[in-house]
Amino acid sequence: MLHGFVLGLMVGILLLAAERVRQRKHLQRLLQDIPLREPGIALPVFNQLSLAIATQQRNYQILQQQKERERTLLQDAPISVLHIDDENRLVWCNASAQALFNIQTGGYPRPRLLLELVRSYELDQLVEQVRQRDEHYQQDWTFFPINANPAHVIKQRSYRLRGHGIPLGSGHVGLFVENRQEITILEQQRDRWTSDVAHEIKTPLTSIRLIAETLQARLDPTLVGWAERLVTQSTRLSSLVRDLLDLSQLELDGVGTLPLRSVNLPELIQSAWLNLEPIARKKNLQITYTGTPQLMVQVDESQIYRVFSNLFDNSIKYSPPGENIKVVVQTVKTPIIEIADDINMVQIEVIDAGPGFPEEDLPYIFERFYRADEARPRPSQSLSSPEHPHRPPVPVNEALLDEPVISSIPLSEQTSALNCHLPSPDASQTSESDSTHSGGTGLGLAIVQQIIKAHGGYLEAYNHPRTGGAVIRVRFPKDGTVIL
Repeated sequence: MLHGFVLGLMVGILLLAAERVRQRKHLQRLLQDIPLREPGIALPVFNQLSLAIATQQRNYQILQQQKERERTLLQDAPISVLHIDDENRLVWCNASAQALFNIQTGGYPRPRLLLELVRSYELDQLVEQVRQRDEHYQQDWTFFPINANPAHVIKQRSYRLRGHGIPLGSGHVGLFVENRQEITILEQQRDRWTSDVAHEIKTPLTSIRLIAETLQARLDPTLVGWAERLVTQSTRLSSLVRDLLDLSQLELDGVGTLPLRSVNLPELIQSAWLNLEPIARKKNLQITYTGTPQLMVQVDESQIYRVFSNLFDNSIKYSPPGENIKVVVQTVKTPIIEIADDINMVQIEVIDAGPGFPEEDLPYIFERFYRADEARPRPSQSLSSPEHPHRPPVPVNEALLDEPVISSIPLSEQTSALNCHLPSPDASQTSESDSTHSGGTGLGLAIVQQIIKAHGGYLEAYNHPRTGGAVIRVRFPKDGTVIL
């Protein structure tokens, strides 16, 4: 009996010792991954464990404090912040988002779907695009809040918003939404003021120009030069006023309001070039065209004609004598996020052999009075697409999809093949362009941008990677489809 008790006791002691050895090894493995406060001091395992627990508790408290500071910063931020989980449920939002979207977050037993709280298809679409792309994405839209009181529907305000989506991993998305309604109102007031001033200046300028032209034939020959200067400058001011009025009208009309008709694009390009050919001939400049001889597009003919006139005028102005201005036309497939599909886009590149755009000026060339304001600070960028900052830069060389390519030859040699039916160039327009060629109003590219925007397209500007010349790339839907 005693022998059995002793044997059992010894077995128990051995099992206890083995278990303690196993636990010690397990604790040592755990302690290897935990940095100790004083790693150079040898301590017993259990003392090391106590020290590690105290260190982790201290680190946890520091992280909690940091989390609370960041939560407070986001909670009081002037921009709306929302956290969406992988099932499109609103996890958290700050006070600004609650006020903007009228979100009532209290009293919910669990997170609710975003669309239940914010009836905005565009916001839900922004979340989906961030999740699909797995990268930062930006989108602008107009938000119309839902008002449950029918008596106040007419007084309901809309907001122009800009949303930035950031992937957070595991399908979660962070949203930063900026209320741009105040900026929109200021832009509308600016445009209205500009239009009113231009209208007021138009009549006296016309009178000044008529008086100066009348005096030219009656003045002493020694004074004729002064009258010519007066006519030239009044013509330039009249051109500026006309451009301001046209730009204001284009911005007022908005996207998708132009009368569209089927037009052969190469014929339109040739007609615009022939209007400026007398100016180009002075510098011995020629145009070369690469693309199909016939490409039917749905556009406002007069407005697209003006686009090419402005682009060619700009290229002629900065091209050195004896060079070629290249026009490359092709059809490309472009993904349109709003309809989750690809559409046919016409791409036109106008390439000159001049010095190109200054790198620091590229983000601003489509702004009003770009040439006149030399003092404004300009960060360095290599490509400009101000209307679509979320679009990635398009490669310089792309394969043509549909149309065959004609070798680059002077466009004037294709006259018979193109069979242009547009009216002949207006001599008065040519003369006016010639007289104001050295100055410019700084509105040409801004007008081009508004016209292309009204056609549902966009512009990009960069310098040619090999020649360094300026390149303006225009894209708009081939069949007139406008995505609002």
